[in-house]
Amino acid sequence: MLEKLNKNNPKMIEEAQKPHLLAAAIVYIYLKHNNLNGRGGITAKSVGEYFKVKASAISQKAFDVENRLYGMARYEKKNEPYEFIDRDRFEVSEIYFDFLESPIQNDIKKSIQVLKAMIKEDKFFFDPYITLYEYYLMDRDFKNAVKTM
Repeated sequence: MLEKLNKNNPKMIEEAQKPHLLAAAIVYIYLKHNNLNGRGGITAKSVGEYFKVKASAISQKAFDVENRLYGMARYEKKNEPYEFIDRDRFEVSEIYFDFLESPIQNDIKKSIQVLKAMIKEDKFFFDPYITLYEYYLMDRDFKNAVKTM
């Protein structure tokens, strides 16, 4: 998979700010393709613990890597729903993944501020909105949670 990714999209490897996250995603994709993941198998959480990254970051990166490796043909063959991906957002996504792995994410108020800043940086990057929504729910700020969604 790494060789194919290097051939099809070398910039993804060359510009990876977190090579361990990319490696974790590739390992997780391998496990998934060989039905070794999930319940009764190796979870994204356990892969994350090994590579010292969050399971949610692995899932996100794995989707991106799979799309680079196999394109949308993967979804057409398995009759899985298509998920829209508009364009690469390496700069903001790296900030987002750094946030997910940082100790700041344990502080609700600081996390809300960081996520709002990310949204200002790129208002079309979807992930910070979902995470901000979750933090508003944890903070019991239902009005802003609904507004964000």
